[in-house]
Amino acid sequence: MRKIKIAIIGLGHVHTQGLYREFNQYADEVEWLGMADMENPPADKTARHIELNAGDAKSLRLVKHYGDLLAEGPDLVLCGSGIADHREVGE
Repeated sequence: MRKIKIAIIGLGHVHTQGLYREFNQYADEVEWLGMADMENPPADKTARHIELNAGDAKSLRLVKHYGDLLAEGPDLVLCGSGIADHREVGE
């Protein structure tokens, strides 16, 4: 059975760690492509987002721009950005 490829885009919300934990319960069925913050913020801001919001997802590969992560063809994108950015990620 083919694994479902999952990406996390947006690290600005505390929901990121919960999303990771929920889907990671099915580790035999998912392949984590990585995570990316919105709009390539400064490294210190991304590090702060990861520290505050990523929880166990800190082990995922960090991709600099979320467009690069989308280009890898995830089957599912988990949106961990602020609500104002949800539409941009979805489009």
